[in-house]
Amino acid sequence: MAEFEREYDTLRVRFPKAAYCLEDTTVKEKWARCCFPGNRYNLDTSNCVESLNSVFLNARKYSLILMLDAILAKEAASGSNDNKFVPLVENYLHDLWVDAEKLKVTELNTFQLEYQRQRLFGQLALENLQLQGY
Repeated sequence: MAEFEREYDTLRVRFPKAAYCLEDTTVKEKWARCCFPGNRYNLDTSNCVESLNSVFLNARKYSLILMLDAILAKEAASGSNDNKFVPLVENYLHDLWVDAEKLKVTELNTFQLEYQRQRLFGQLALENLQLQGY
């Protein structure tokens, strides 16, 4: 958000009429992605991805294993009989569950891949996956 404000101040100085027009006729939440309060999607999302996102809207806020359970339950409800992971993956996830259920991740900015995560002993860490090359 600080970067947006800095760039927006530069715009105000260089193009005062444009800044006045933006401020007078609109609200930032309508045109600035970082000010939008809802879920933000990247420009490359497709209708298929958006459809899946709407189906799993609540599950997306769960921890990983609970989210996978919700996805498997939805698949089972659709009539699929094969609602199991490969046993190796299922065993691996089961072993991670004790620590994984304690870790909370909060989405801060999906456009810039910014997240806040809670470490094992309660400390909070800010992560920017874009800066880490993801």
